[in-house]
Amino acid sequence: MARRLSRARHGALARHHSVADRRHVKYAGLCEVPFGLKLGEIVNDIGGGTLSGRPVRAVQVGGPLGAYVPVSLFDTPFDYEAYTKVDSLIGHGGLVVFDDTVDMSWMARFGMEFCAIESCGKCTPCRIGSTAASRRSTKSAPARMSPPTSSCSKTFARR
Repeated sequence: MARRLSRARHGALARHHSVADRRHVKYAGLCEVPFGLKLGEIVNDIGGGTLSGRPVRAVQVGGPLGAYVPVSLFDTPFDYEAYTKVDSLIGHGGLVVFDDTVDMSWMARFGMEFCAIESCGKCTPCRIGSTAASRRSTKSAPARMSPPTSSCSKTFARR
Protein backbone atom coordinates (compact mmCIF):
# COMPACT_ATOMS: atom_id res chain seq x y z
CA MET A 1 0.00 0.00 0.00
CA ALA A 2 2.87 2.42 0.72
CA ARG A 3 4.09 2.05 -2.86
CA ARG A 4 0.62 2.85 -4.21
CA LEU A 5 0.37 5.94 -2.01
CA SER A 6 3.85 7.16 -2.92
CA ARG A 7 2.89 6.79 -6.59
CA ALA A 8 -0.23 8.82 -5.89
CA ARG A 9 1.54 11.73 -4.19
CA HIS A 10 3.86 12.85 -6.98
CA GLY A 11 3.10 15.97 -9.01
CA ALA A 12 2.62 19.64 -8.29
CA LEU A 13 -1.15 19.87 -8.61
CA ALA A 14 -2.83 17.27 -6.49
CA ARG A 15 -6.32 16.64 -5.27
CA HIS A 16 -7.65 14.33 -2.59
CA HIS A 17 -9.88 11.62 -3.98
CA SER A 18 -11.91 9.18 -1.99
CA VAL A 19 -12.04 5.73 -3.53
CA ALA A 20 -15.09 4.42 -1.72
CA ASP A 21 -17.61 1.60 -1.43
CA ARG A 22 -15.74 -1.14 0.39
CA ARG A 23 -17.90 -3.81 -1.23
CA HIS A 24 -16.63 -3.11 -4.74
CA VAL A 25 -13.10 -1.66 -4.51
CA LYS A 26 -10.13 -3.53 -3.09
CA TYR A 27 -8.35 -0.61 -1.36
CA ALA A 28 -10.98 1.91 -0.29
CA GLY A 29 -9.88 5.13 1.35
CA LEU A 30 -8.67 8.67 0.85
CA CYS A 31 -5.62 9.40 -1.24
CA GLU A 32 -4.07 12.41 -2.91
CA VAL A 33 -3.41 12.08 -6.62
CA PRO A 34 -2.14 14.58 -9.17
CA PHE A 35 -4.43 15.86 -11.88
CA GLY A 36 -3.71 14.15 -15.16
CA LEU A 37 -3.62 10.56 -13.94
CA LYS A 38 -6.03 8.41 -15.87
CA LEU A 39 -9.14 7.14 -14.05
CA GLY A 40 -8.04 3.58 -14.82
CA GLU A 41 -4.76 4.21 -12.96
CA ILE A 42 -6.63 5.55 -9.93
CA VAL A 43 -9.13 2.69 -9.87
CA ASN A 44 -6.86 -0.22 -10.80
CA ASP A 45 -3.36 0.79 -9.62
CA ILE A 46 -4.17 2.83 -6.51
CA GLY A 47 -7.59 1.37 -5.65
CA GLY A 48 -6.52 -2.17 -6.54
CA GLY A 49 -9.47 -2.86 -8.86
CA THR A 50 -12.56 -4.57 -7.55
CA LEU A 51 -12.63 -6.45 -4.27
CA SER A 52 -14.30 -9.42 -5.96
CA GLY A 53 -11.78 -9.49 -8.80
CA ARG A 54 -14.67 -9.09 -11.23
CA PRO A 55 -14.43 -6.49 -14.01
CA VAL A 56 -15.27 -2.86 -13.29
CA ARG A 57 -18.58 -1.83 -14.90
CA ALA A 58 -18.46 1.89 -14.09
CA VAL A 59 -17.19 4.47 -11.63
CA GLN A 60 -19.38 7.17 -10.15
CA VAL A 61 -17.27 10.33 -10.14
CA GLY A 62 -18.18 13.39 -8.08
CA GLY A 63 -20.81 12.00 -5.74
CA PRO A 64 -24.54 11.33 -6.21
CA LEU A 65 -24.92 14.35 -8.49
CA GLY A 66 -21.84 13.36 -10.47
CA ALA A 67 -21.50 11.11 -13.49
CA TYR A 68 -21.20 7.37 -14.08
CA VAL A 69 -18.03 6.88 -16.11
CA PRO A 70 -17.78 3.67 -18.14
CA VAL A 71 -14.58 1.66 -18.51
CA SER A 72 -14.31 2.90 -22.11
CA LEU A 73 -13.37 6.34 -20.69
CA PHE A 74 -10.72 5.07 -18.25
CA ASP A 75 -7.96 6.53 -20.46
CA THR A 76 -9.28 10.07 -20.03
CA PRO A 77 -6.88 12.20 -17.94
CA PHE A 78 -8.45 12.98 -14.57
CA ASP A 79 -8.82 16.76 -14.76
CA TYR A 80 -11.67 19.21 -15.19
CA GLU A 81 -11.00 20.10 -18.83
CA ALA A 82 -10.66 16.50 -20.05
CA TYR A 83 -13.84 15.43 -18.26
CA THR A 84 -15.74 18.40 -19.67
CA LYS A 85 -14.72 17.31 -23.18
CA VAL A 86 -16.33 13.88 -22.63
CA ASP A 87 -19.49 15.43 -21.10
CA SER A 88 -18.62 14.35 -17.58
CA LEU A 89 -17.49 16.08 -14.41
CA ILE A 90 -15.21 15.54 -11.44
CA GLY A 91 -17.22 17.38 -8.79
CA HIS A 92 -15.72 16.90 -5.33
CA GLY A 93 -13.47 14.09 -6.57
CA GLY A 94 -15.10 11.17 -4.79
CA LEU A 95 -15.12 7.86 -6.64
CA VAL A 96 -17.43 4.89 -6.17
CA VAL A 97 -16.40 1.77 -8.08
CA PHE A 98 -19.03 -0.69 -9.34
CA ASP A 99 -18.21 -4.19 -10.52
CA ASP A 100 -20.14 -5.97 -13.24
CA THR A 101 -22.76 -7.37 -10.83
CA VAL A 102 -24.30 -3.95 -10.13
CA ASP A 103 -27.55 -3.01 -11.86
CA MET A 104 -26.73 0.45 -13.24
CA SER A 105 -30.41 1.15 -13.97
CA TRP A 106 -31.08 0.75 -10.26
CA MET A 107 -28.13 3.02 -9.44
CA ALA A 108 -29.48 5.73 -11.75
CA ARG A 109 -32.88 5.47 -10.05
CA PHE A 110 -31.20 5.58 -6.65
CA GLY A 111 -29.31 8.73 -7.69
CA MET A 112 -32.52 10.48 -8.71
CA GLU A 113 -34.25 9.46 -5.47
CA PHE A 114 -31.25 10.72 -3.50
CA CYS A 115 -31.39 14.08 -5.29
CA ALA A 116 -35.13 14.40 -4.70
CA ILE A 117 -34.83 13.65 -0.98
CA GLU A 118 -31.68 15.70 -0.35
CA SER A 119 -32.74 18.79 -2.32
CA CYS A 120 -33.02 21.84 -0.05
CA GLY A 121 -35.91 23.01 -2.23
CA LYS A 122 -34.67 26.57 -2.69
CA CYS A 123 -34.15 26.43 -6.45
CA THR A 124 -36.90 25.36 -8.83
CA PRO A 125 -34.81 23.19 -11.20
CA CYS A 126 -33.54 21.06 -8.32
CA ARG A 127 -36.81 20.96 -6.36
CA ILE A 128 -39.07 20.18 -9.33
CA GLY A 129 -36.55 18.50 -11.65
CA SER A 130 -35.18 15.97 -9.21
CA THR A 131 -38.65 14.94 -8.06
CA ALA A 132 -39.89 14.61 -11.66
CA ALA A 133 -36.79 12.66 -12.71
CA SER A 134 -37.18 10.36 -9.71
CA ARG A 135 -40.83 9.72 -10.58
CA ARG A 136 -40.01 9.16 -14.25
CA SER A 137 -37.15 6.77 -13.52
CA THR A 138 -39.33 4.77 -11.13
CA LYS A 139 -42.11 4.46 -13.75
CA SER A 140 -39.72 3.40 -16.53
CA ALA A 141 -37.77 0.95 -14.36
CA PRO A 142 -38.60 -2.74 -14.54
CA ALA A 143 -40.45 -4.03 -11.49
CA ARG A 144 -37.84 -6.75 -11.05
CA MET A 145 -34.98 -4.33 -10.31
CA SER A 146 -32.65 -5.68 -7.70
CA PRO A 147 -32.28 -4.01 -4.31
CA PRO A 148 -29.23 -1.87 -3.47
CA THR A 149 -25.95 -3.75 -3.37
CA SER A 150 -23.74 -1.45 -1.30
CA SER A 151 -24.05 -0.92 2.44
CA CYS A 152 -24.34 2.83 1.80
CA SER A 153 -27.28 2.25 -0.54
CA LYS A 154 -28.91 -0.10 1.92
CA THR A 155 -28.65 2.53 4.67
CA PHE A 156 -30.16 5.16 2.40
CA ALA A 157 -32.92 2.83 1.22
CA ARG A 158 -34.09 2.31 4.83
CA ARG A 159 -34.64 6.07 5.34
